[in-house]
Amino acid sequence: MILSGEQEIRVLIVEDEPLVAEMAWGVLEELAYEVVGIAIDGEQALEMIQTLAPDVVLMDLGLPDMDGFEVTRLIQARFPTPVVMLTAYNSPALMERAREVGAGAYLVKPGSLASMEWAITIALARFEDMKELRRLQDMLQVEVKKRQQMEYELQMYRLVSELFLDYAYAFRVEANGNLVPEWHAASILPQPAGANADDVYGYGIWENMIYPDDLPTAFAHAQILFSGRPHMSELRVIDPNGDVHWVRGYDLPVWDDQEERVIRIYGATQDITRRKQVGLLNSEVARD
Repeated sequence: MILSGEQEIRVLIVEDEPLVAEMAWGVLEELAYEVVGIAIDGEQALEMIQTLAPDVVLMDLGLPDMDGFEVTRLIQARFPTPVVMLTAYNSPALMERAREVGAGAYLVKPGSLASMEWAITIALARFEDMKELRRLQDMLQVEVKKRQQMEYELQMYRLVSELFLDYAYAFRVEANGNLVPEWHAASILPQPAGANADDVYGYGIWENMIYPDDLPTAFAHAQILFSGRPHMSELRVIDPNGDVHWVRGYDLPVWDDQEERVIRIYGATQDITRRKQVGLLNSEVARD
């Protein structure tokens, strides 16, 4: 008995000539396949496939209402199923046409036991290959759409950040937790003599410039980001010239479901030093 997994392979015969259909049925039974029925035209074949869900279809090329190519095309569009095309002619052009509409194998009538078994085995194997290919294509399309959406969001984020904030940046987060700079736009920090923006950025604003008393705030901010949640923080940083700045940072982590971790952080920072100074001055005036 020939099995598909744990179940016997179920075959639908589509043939309008009773004698040929009976012969095919006999061959299939001898090979221990289960014949679920015989359809005599294309419309009946489509109805029986929808109702019976056979594992494979033996499809005659010449049917009264539509040819086997069209029926096979409709099968693959509506109820994808392995198809073995049956024909009285051994023609390369017919074989190519059968392949184009989705037939998995091609058998010249009358088929022998060996050729019938080979054709069904090939059709089933090719169908599984096509299912896997479609699955991979679907996964690829999803990934492409995700990447396109991410690129769009990144462009919008950079645009908004550059228009309304003082400093925008992106870090790639490695598996060990290290942050790798990817890009930055502008800077809230003055540049020391002879330095360029890349020198200032490379100095490591979050790693080396944090005011010592604000390190706990920065650590708590980082923990929230690494958990996958966006967060806003206010802290002080020391620029390369030794001046202290108050900054407000807005950070958006990107979570990867497959790696189960944050893989990238987009951020933008605003210099709020003057605002803090004004607030402190107002407080002192109010106390006086």
